[in-house]
Amino acid sequence: LFYRYGPLLALNEVGGEPGTFGRPVEDFHAHCARLAERWPATMLTLSTHDTKRSADVRARLHVLSEIPEAWGAAVTRWHEANARHRGRHGPDPEMELTLYQTLVGAWPIEADRVVAAMAKSAREAKVLTSWTNPDAGYDADLESFARAVLADGAFVAGLEGFLAEHRIVELGRRNALTQATLLVTGPGVPDVYQGTELWEHSLVDPDNRRPVDHDRRAALLDELAEAGPEQALAHLDDGGAKLWLLAQVLRHRRRHPEPFCSRHWTPLAATGGKAEHVVAFSRGELVAVVPRLVHGLGDDWGDTALELPDGGGPWRDLLGGKEHAPGAVRVADLLAAFPTAVLVREEPG
Repeated sequence: LFYRYGPLLALNEVGGEPGTFGRPVEDFHAHCARLAERWPATMLTLSTHDTKRSADVRARLHVLSEIPEAWGAAVTRWHEANARHRGRHGPDPEMELTLYQTLVGAWPIEADRVVAAMAKSAREAKVLTSWTNPDAGYDADLESFARAVLADGAFVAGLEGFLAEHRIVELGRRNALTQATLLVTGPGVPDVYQGTELWEHSLVDPDNRRPVDHDRRAALLDELAEAGPEQALAHLDDGGAKLWLLAQVLRHRRRHPEPFCSRHWTPLAATGGKAEHVVAFSRGELVAVVPRLVHGLGDDWGDTALELPDGGGPWRDLLGGKEHAPGAVRVADLLAAFPTAVLVREEPG
């Protein structure tokens, strides 16, 4: 089913519900509160050896959920313009839509990787071809279509224009940093799948099992060991900002594990004009603040504010580096230095 029904492929992961396009933030908090209370040592992960699309691919695709009209218009243009590339046997519309989402989520990407992922998707769908009963004509037309589209200069220009116009890569990175922040602050034990310490736009296996350049990651980790948020964000293109975020929080977690193991989860409600774009919670002496629906958010938090819990000293941001007194704080101040915030303080007394 997950290979047949694909209006938004970011939803098509094991355990997901592709027919449910998001839930209220209140449901997220209720789910996390249950995990914290009942399964505080559960595993948390964003990507695995079996993920159909990596977390960073899904983070980009989530942006499409905020611009359905623009996305629909783009798909219509591409479908009509690429009609000349379709063969007598295919591809069918579902696989064509899968291709376009794959390219948005993983661009730039080599043709061979795309062809392999599309072949697996079509055969797993078992509609017009399958592993046990392959249709050679359909399989050949699907591969030919994918390669022809990727070699079509007008299509590639249109794809890159769409990505730039709607800031898909930039906003996808913000979503990815939000996901990574929730991964290392949420209720459970975070599992960072091989290679995903940096941006990793992998597709279904075996694409997500490619060798990892550990030397590159180790060197970048050393380079960013003493970095602040400005230096980390200078490495946004190569994924260093994500690596730095994970390292900053996990180092603190190693020294101060108590709040990360807390069985308590308290939602923090924002106020102001863009309150719906904030997700925040506290777990004892830990507070996390992340943005959501980043396309609609724009670049201005306006008067949006958050009430930081009282009962102790100032809150220190592991990522932004600033201290904030308990009480009302503008979200623009909390997220001025880095796209997310992880606030900590020593146990009171």
